[in-house]
Amino acid sequence: MLKRSTAIVMLALLATPAVAGPDSEVLRKLGMLGVWAVDCAKPPGNGNFYIEHIPSERGYPTRKTSAGAKPTFAEMRNVRPISSDRIAFLDVRLPDGDKTDIVLAFTGDSLRSQESSDPGGKAHIKDGKFLSSGAPTPIFKKCKDGQTQ
Repeated sequence: MLKRSTAIVMLALLATPAVAGPDSEVLRKLGMLGVWAVDCAKPPGNGNFYIEHIPSERGYPTRKTSAGAKPTFAEMRNVRPISSDRIAFLDVRLPDGDKTDIVLAFTGDSLRSQESSDPGGKAHIKDGKFLSSGAPTPIFKKCKDGQTQ
């Protein structure tokens, strides 16, 4: 009986996704892991961006962004809630290490970039709008499990 119980526990542990890092854990608790898109029913491209928040067992979660061309990847460092509907983190683009401070606003199944600035303080997004054009940042919806970029 002990062998059977041990086997069941081991199987349960193997079947449970490992999310070791604290940054990944914040994303998991807030339901932000997985694929998000402007329109989940369409492929990436022509203004239809996809973002995937991928947990890490060894380091920082990864943010994969696709817009039809080659996707870009960034580490999400120091992920932390700053209010009931916002998180902040340092986005470190791979492989060049370019850094951007980001604040995401989220409600249920949608999120958008609310603030973005480089470490020197130059803002690119403020109050959910691109400073270069005044256009609002896109709203991303959470895609159903199985939908990928």
